[in-house]
Amino acid sequence: MSRSISTQPAFAWWEPRTLRRHDKIIAGTNSRVRCFPHKYGIEVPRTIEEALRIERANSEKNCRKAIDKEMENLKVAFDILPVGSIPPPGYTLSSGHLVFASRYAEAAIQSVKDY
Repeated sequence: MSRSISTQPAFAWWEPRTLRRHDKIIAGTNSRVRCFPHKYGIEVPRTIEEALRIERANSEKNCRKAIDKEMENLKVAFDILPVGSIPPPGYTLSSGHLVFASRYAEAAIQSVKDY
């Protein structure tokens, strides 16, 4: 095992059993983390492209406005480097992943309630 924790008394009792059950533990975790494409009957996008496709299909502008607002609010936390520049030491690449589930579905539910 990496970092030799199996030699320490606090870990020696559970380390062999846990390593034997490794595949079952991972499979159990993956089964709980499933992809649900709908929330409260509303399609929830996974990517920006998918969000814009849903928006075009529904003739709405809410999603684009929400993405622009989120990017504007996050801009202060990041130092965007010019293309081709060398990153500083300690630089960490960020994927820019957005989570649509909570706000997107709640906004749609609120619009239904307001109707």
